[in-house]
Amino acid sequence: MRLEVTDCGREQQKLTEQVEGLTQQLLSCQAQSVDLPDRPSELPPHQGEKCPSRWSRMKDRSYLFSPERRTWEQCKSSCISQAVGMLMVKNLEEWDFINHELFQYYEDRNSTVFYHRFWIGLSYHTETRKWVWVDGSALSTSLFELTDASHLSYQGGACVYVQAGAVKPGDCGETRFCICEKKKEPPRAKKTD
Repeated sequence: MRLEVTDCGREQQKLTEQVEGLTQQLLSCQAQSVDLPDRPSELPPHQGEKCPSRWSRMKDRSYLFSPERRTWEQCKSSCISQAVGMLMVKNLEEWDFINHELFQYYEDRNSTVFYHRFWIGLSYHTETRKWVWVDGSALSTSLFELTDASHLSYQGGACVYVQAGAVKPGDCGETRFCICEKKKEPPRAKKTD
């Protein structure tokens, strides 16, 4: 009986060392992946291809969850510089997909999981007192509800970020990660002479 307990103790020690080693490898890989560029060479020209590295795909759209923190305006410029736009959630299916993806972006802070915050293409227009997407269209209340931001005093204006399934207003001047999206271009008709 004593031999079995000793063997179990040794086996437990080996497993603990393996877990620690794998944890260190994971942390090392995560640290290296932060330095990867977020600019793809080119987005897929047709639906059959996969999105480039660091991009996620759903149907006819590709999404970049940028690894760099920026202000809302810097996020908008970064997306535009890649010939894409900031995320504009247009339906519940897309929102569910984005929500699912958000849970992959987190860090461990003293054994507490902290989910990253990502700017999306939604900001508050003080003149109209409405939440408006970057293309000028108003937020559909069937997607998610945001309070009237006229009483909020954000120095940089009010913009929207998402974090682990929650949609929240924040100061546009604060730095957060970004989500860019690209819709698949319809195939061009071939010219016939």
